Amino acid sequence: MPPLDVIVDALLHVVLPAAIVAFALSAGGRFVQFAPALGLAAAYGLVAWHRDLWTLMPGESSWNRLHYAVLAALVIEQLVQALPGRLALIRCFLRIAVSVGISFLVIPSATRAEVWWLMPLLAALVFAVWSTLTYLAARPPDGSVPLALALAAFVAAGVLVHAGSARLTEAATALSAALGGIAVACILLKIDGSSAVPGAAVLLPGLLLIGQQETFSDLTWHAFALPAVAPLAMVFLLPFPKLQGFPLMCWRLSLVLVPLVIAMALAMQTGPLEFE
Repeated sequence: MPPLDVIVDALLHVVLPAAIVAFALSAGGRFVQFAPALGLAAAYGLVAWHRDLWTLMPGESSWNRLHYAVLAALVIEQLVQALPGRLALIRCFLRIAVSVGISFLVIPSATRAEVWWLMPLLAALVFAVWSTLTYLAARPPDGSVPLALALAAFVAAGVLVHAGSARLTEAATALSAALGGIAVACILLKIDGSSAVPGAAVLLPGLLLIGQQETFSDLTWHAFALPAVAPLAMVFLLPFPKLQGFPLMCWRLSLVLVPLVIAMALAMQTGPLEFE
């Protein structure tokens, strides 16, 4: 475990501010649909500014564009939702185009040249999480999807701390706390948190990819990949439309926890618990 003073500092300056701001702004979802998206952007942005996390990698690395990509995804989703239902193909095309553009802009050119399949893989993952979980989060709006994403981001923070990056760990912790605040608002107030999903769909795999590419540890790629894909496990419940309410939430979270537990076990077995 990290030292106690590090844990207390993270709770006071990362977890609580992000969770409180996200909850307070997401509560406006009773009146405007985009409130959870605003809650995620404001909560994470506040912590990133306060903790100097806006620059994820030293220098002029294109990895630092990840935060702008998150904002772009949140804004584009509002435009997508404004389109009439009959324009479903255009909605899908916009999400694909943005996912590809984000992957191209965020992944450094040298990395794209060296690992040619990394960009299409990230684009496919962002699109899959974005489109699938946005659909699931509203059916029903019970907070289970933001909560599942919060758990995935929490485990991602655990993986990244074992990879030896304090900066990426704090960023993932802030994301987890913000999504947790949104989830609580959705559960208590019965609001739709789907507008926050695109931000998590970009930031969660983005942080894990940076950790996998830019840190030096004994962690296998599986430990980084599992938290990114874990939320997609909820699609296995689509063939069971009669499953509703609390049982549905329990099953969704149970499916997501399986790959998350494996990822955490892999991290704890192989990664050094160090900070930059």
